[in-house]
Amino acid sequence: MKVLLDTDIGSDIDDAICLAYLLAQPQCDLLGITTVSGEPEKRAMLASAICTAAGREVP
Repeated sequence: MKVLLDTDIGSDIDDAICLAYLLAQPQCDLLGITTVSGEPEKRAMLASAICTAAGREVP
C-alpha cells in the first residue's frame, strides 16, 4: 500500500507512534512525509530521526 504521511509530529505522541507503526509494516510503501503546523523544520527533523532509527530513508 502506497502511503504519504501528513503529520504534525511532535505535538504529542500519537503521530510518532503512527510513523513507527507504518515503518514496521512490510506491506506499507511510505512514499514521503510532510510536516504541518508550527516549526515544520523541527517536526521534519523528528520524523527523520524516527526513520533513521528504523533503518529507513523516507523523503
